[in-house]
Amino acid sequence: MKKLYILKICTLLLISSLANAAYVPSIAVSYAVNNYNIAYSSNGNPFINVSGVGGNCTNFANQSISGGLLGSTNSKTLNQNLISQSSAVKAT
Repeated sequence: MKKLYILKICTLLLISSLANAAYVPSIAVSYAVNNYNIAYSSNGNPFINVSGVGGNCTNFANQSISGGLLGSTNSKTLNQNLISQSSAVKAT
């Protein structure tokens, strides 16, 4: 599971460097406030629920930081942005 987090962080750093994204703390805070109580599910927060291995706090912190980098305050939008950005990085 740690390898997955490291891969996600490295991918995010690569995406943000390619997009010249700037981290905006207020957007990260907005993401956290808007999404802290949304359950992990296909209808709620679409990110993987890793509570069984004790990783949801790290997972949510990663989402908040990603939101601040990619300008997203909604979990579904952030998930789609990360998927599309990851696809764009693979294509280059």
